Amino acid sequence: MKIPVFRAVRRPALTSGQIPGVNGNEGGRAALAVARRLGYIDFMTVQDAESERRFERRLMWRTMAIVAASGLVFTIVDVLSAQTEYERAGQAYHPVAIWVYDPTSVVIIVALAPLVMAFANRFRFADTPLPLWLAGHAVGALVFSAVHIALMVWLRKLVFFLFFDAPYIFTDNLPRDFVYELRKDILSYALMVLILFLLRTFAEQKRELAAARADARESQLITLKCGGRTMRFAADSFRFARSAGNYVEVHAGNATHFARATLAGLEELLRDAGLPVARVHRSYLVNRDAIETSAPSGSGDLVLTLAGGETVPCSRRYRDAIRA
Repeated sequence: MKIPVFRAVRRPALTSGQIPGVNGNEGGRAALAVARRLGYIDFMTVQDAESERRFERRLMWRTMAIVAASGLVFTIVDVLSAQTEYERAGQAYHPVAIWVYDPTSVVIIVALAPLVMAFANRFRFADTPLPLWLAGHAVGALVFSAVHIALMVWLRKLVFFLFFDAPYIFTDNLPRDFVYELRKDILSYALMVLILFLLRTFAEQKRELAAARADARESQLITLKCGGRTMRFAADSFRFARSAGNYVEVHAGNATHFARATLAGLEELLRDAGLPVARVHRSYLVNRDAIETSAPSGSGDLVLTLAGGETVPCSRRYRDAIRA
């Protein structure tokens, strides 16, 4: 007898009315749920796709806003510094023309920012081998610099043609001045990629936390992550947690989990799941229902004994929390 084999199939985006099994019988819907949970069917609904597009648009506009604000600050500082240097050296300078150079460069950088972000999204550090990532961004920075210089020079020539008597001359030594601009452009390119990376990391963490809190409210399951691992456990199996540097040591059921989280974040998830948790120490969080006995330990502090036999310290400043 041949055994049927499930194969992972990536399907196009579908509306809820088009999802197989949704409008069928209970068995069809149950089979679809199992297949999706096991990863045999992987598709994105139209609503999910639109949510992703909104996420990417917000990320792009936030990155551009930070790039533009940074460029404005650097422009003001650079121009004022240049004025000071000219005056210190006793050199004459045009009070209006000096404000043309940096702003024209910043305008082009901001205009090119969406292209840099699109390229950076194709060469993400987490998804690309390091040699390929370095080579890709080296080429990207070089192309960015060449396009930036060309458009910047064209814009300055246009401004000088419209508002000044003398033409704009970019250089009398192209290799030297190209390298001069390239050094600055590599820094600008790297800063844009870094800003995008940091904003994406922060936004994805917020989105994951929102999904984990919704899961806790709806299914009373707690979802925690550590590195590439995802851990899930029933909220009512939680006994206590201890802060361990950048990690939290969570004791739930018969297992101990180490998650990259904070006690405050874990407390929010557990409260969303309806669990009566209490902060009993700056480094400890407990399930009040798991507390069996409490005994004084001196100086107003307590020692709590839990259902699993563990003992947890309770600072006097948190004593009221276990009675709430």
